[in-house]
Amino acid sequence: MEKSIALFLVTIIVALFFMISCVSANSKKPTRKIENSSIVLEGIVKEIKVSAGTLSEYSYYVLNTGRKEETILFNSKSFSGGFDIYVGKKVRVRGKMGSGFIGWRKTKREGLLVKEISEMK
Repeated sequence: MEKSIALFLVTIIVALFFMISCVSANSKKPTRKIENSSIVLEGIVKEIKVSAGTLSEYSYYVLNTGRKEETILFNSKSFSGGFDIYVGKKVRVRGKMGSGFIGWRKTKREGLLVKEISEMK
């Protein structure tokens, strides 16, 4: 009787170990990371002000490429800031497409993560 109880307990322990190892093996699904290749855009930097003149006013920067589309510019910290010295100037921007944050509510938007920006003459 004691041998059958011991054998039963060993069987349950082995079964539990097998189930745990199967669950942990399935949880390690391989992830595929897609690399964004670096792109270069040329255009004029514009500052967009939202809710101007109110306490909730904020601004963000876009690159107008002249093709009726504007791309939001994000700095290395994924915020749209620090491009005020380029407003109204034609620039060449190198970076990759990604997401960042604008405004005091930190709204997540798609745009260009800027790696390098230079003024064109």
